[in-house]
Amino acid sequence: MNYINLIPIFVALFSFNYLAVGQTSDTISLIPYDMKCGKFKDGSYVITNMTDFKLLRTELSDHSACLNYVDPTIDFEKYSLIGVVQSTGGCSPPELAFGGTDISGKIHIKADIAFLGGCFMLFHISKWFLIPRVVGKDDVEFEIIKHPK
Repeated sequence: MNYINLIPIFVALFSFNYLAVGQTSDTISLIPYDMKCGKFKDGSYVITNMTDFKLLRTELSDHSACLNYVDPTIDFEKYSLIGVVQSTGGCSPPELAFGGTDISGKIHIKADIAFLGGCFMLFHISKWFLIPRVVGKDDVEFEIIKHPK
């Protein structure tokens, strides 16, 4: 075998590893935020200012405990609010794991949802966190993984 033909492959592999190593990655804190009384559609949310927050909170639950509910204050100069809202099946509430990483200035949020059993029950998941302030919604990327346990 002519090993000289393999040189471009080694150069490509080395270059790829170098670029991956050149990225910086830091774990970020996800501060739980108690978002009660909301009616949210499945999806992922990034809220960066009070105007968007108020739009999100226009439709509240009519449950009696929500009549006088007031949201905890958010300092949008320091934090942004993210949310993961999902519905999943299973025989009991799913196991949840969340993590956040800042990779070269872009926030990556990973949500791992492990549903338990094949029952037709429906569980609604609504998890909200404060993260270090981001400028816009494009600065956050979500990876939501649903799988059986």
